Amino acid sequence: MKTQVIPYIRVMKFLWARVIFLFAIILIVSCEYESGVNKNIKVDDARRFYEEGSTSRDLDEQLLSYKKGLKISKKNGDSLIPYFYEKLVYTFNKLKSYQPAIAYSDSLLDYSISKEDIDFQVKAYLAKSETYRNFNKDIDWFKSAFRAKSLASQSDDDRLLGLSLIYMASAEGAMEDFRSSQETATKSLQYLDEEKDSIYISAAYDLIGRAYIFNKFYKDAIKEFENSLRFAGIDTTCIPVIQNNIAFTLFELGKEKKAFEITEQLAEEASDPILKIYTKDLLLFNKWKFNKDLHIEEGLLSNLEEREKMEDFRGVIRSYEHLLAYYEENDINKALETAVKILNYDKYNSERAQKEAYETLINYSPPQTSKDYSVKYIGYRDSIDQAKLEIQNTFAKIKYDEEKKQNEINQLVAKNKKQDLEAKHLKNQFAIISLLGLLVIGISCFYFYHQKQKHKKEKLAEIYQTETRLSKTIHDELANDIYNLMGKLESEISASEMDKLENIYNRTRDISRKNKSIETDENFNEALFSMLSENTPANTRLFLKGLEEIDWNEISTEKKIVIYRVLQELFINMSKHSDANFVSLQFQKKGKKLNIDYSDNGKGFNPEVKYRSNGIQNVENRIYSIQGNINFETQVEKGLTVEINLPA
Repeated sequence: MKTQVIPYIRVMKFLWARVIFLFAIILIVSCEYESGVNKNIKVDDARRFYEEGSTSRDLDEQLLSYKKGLKISKKNGDSLIPYFYEKLVYTFNKLKSYQPAIAYSDSLLDYSISKEDIDFQVKAYLAKSETYRNFNKDIDWFKSAFRAKSLASQSDDDRLLGLSLIYMASAEGAMEDFRSSQETATKSLQYLDEEKDSIYISAAYDLIGRAYIFNKFYKDAIKEFENSLRFAGIDTTCIPVIQNNIAFTLFELGKEKKAFEITEQLAEEASDPILKIYTKDLLLFNKWKFNKDLHIEEGLLSNLEEREKMEDFRGVIRSYEHLLAYYEENDINKALETAVKILNYDKYNSERAQKEAYETLINYSPPQTSKDYSVKYIGYRDSIDQAKLEIQNTFAKIKYDEEKKQNEINQLVAKNKKQDLEAKHLKNQFAIISLLGLLVIGISCFYFYHQKQKHKKEKLAEIYQTETRLSKTIHDELANDIYNLMGKLESEISASEMDKLENIYNRTRDISRKNKSIETDENFNEALFSMLSENTPANTRLFLKGLEEIDWNEISTEKKIVIYRVLQELFINMSKHSDANFVSLQFQKKGKKLNIDYSDNGKGFNPEVKYRSNGIQNVENRIYSIQGNINFETQVEKGLTVEINLPA
């Protein structure tokens, strides 16, 4: 049975991990950046529709006005067009109609590109970023914000660059990359004016404070939230969000009296319905946390119902988490039911909530059911780890591609300047260039000759090694002779001598089995799986992923033989030497490349002396023979990781 501490720990995880980002962008959304119309533009019918839409509180009326005004502006070809596009994007966002919002963002981008207007290109990407955030498409949210930042760096408006960085920091925080979020938000401050951009500065400090919370620097977080409040001014939408974060942090610091005061006031005064329910739920749950005799089930269920009505999917999951923690101490059967609801909830996927639900089901279910959930949880955890890795790689690639593109532009500019300079001195330098050309040709000839000789030596070495292996394999033919000799000498030699002969026989037989023919037809998949299973010790758990997804008919016979032999060598070594109790093998085809990743938690080996092993050299030679690459990462007592990449 779980101890009574578990629910409290769950509450702490719940609060300081992802929940703190419930209103991460409210500062930006509520105080969203919309361009003001240039006051010098002539007032006409289009401007009238713009003002009607801006003053109306009915969203449908706003849409109608903006669409009519856009139609007139397009007909007149006036400069109001991008402002209408921008207004339409944000209005559709408020209506939760995200596809039209994306479409108008694209229209704004196309228009601004045609006019070579960098500032509106930035605003178009910020509009897309905002829409993807509301649409729960975190990667696209970050991509659009990063693209806005890249363009804003070419603009004279520092405010746009600062705002783009805030959008980036928000996306990074939502993806739980808090280190990057803190760095990006801090960087944004240098581009914002304290008087003109105070609300955005407030948002930056709020994001920095949230990052401190994740790292448990609660006192530092309080300071940043106080800075955020200072710059929020009198904004009635942003201030409650910041106060909520302060209350949460005070709970973490053990200052519950002050925290309760703030939370109770927010629960009564908050105008935003989502924030109001959040603070009510947080207040109710924390009261129970400090007084376990309270009965809060009815209140928690009421908050859940309200969140479902508002389609606050993140909030629904958080209500389930509070109910799960409460039921674990009061009604195990309801706790199990709630855990199943979390796993089956398909409108919002929370890694934290899924993990806590699996914990409950594993710890409180009957033995066989608990075992089944344990297996499911292992698979879920592996998929989450892979997803996180892909997200990190995506972030890195987005940044790398953009930096590479900018470097190429800079290099092109530098190259053009250099060519202009060289053209002016071309006549005077002709003789020198000719001489240098001859020198380059001479060096190139020497280099290619040297490489050719080196290649010949390598091929000879490979042929020699191949002949050595073939020579060793020939000895397998001795197996039958040894077996017959054992029969003849059985009554003539001692038992210990007979054991030695039998050991020799078994070793030759193992070599024979190791090099037996391989089924490379449609049964290759089964043959490979059978070999892996046979060479996995009984006390070792094999995690196999992606094998069934590979179309082996597209892989040549030569490559299948190499793959089979290499994996056979790795698994035999693992079985004999590593003492591993877990081994993972994953297959993935990306375009025209086949990636195979092997890892175990065995003893590993000293990488400085790995080439003393013929087995590892054989593995490398086989992979190189089919133009593949292989990389070993290992340390003594820290397992082995092998990455294999080869053309499919």
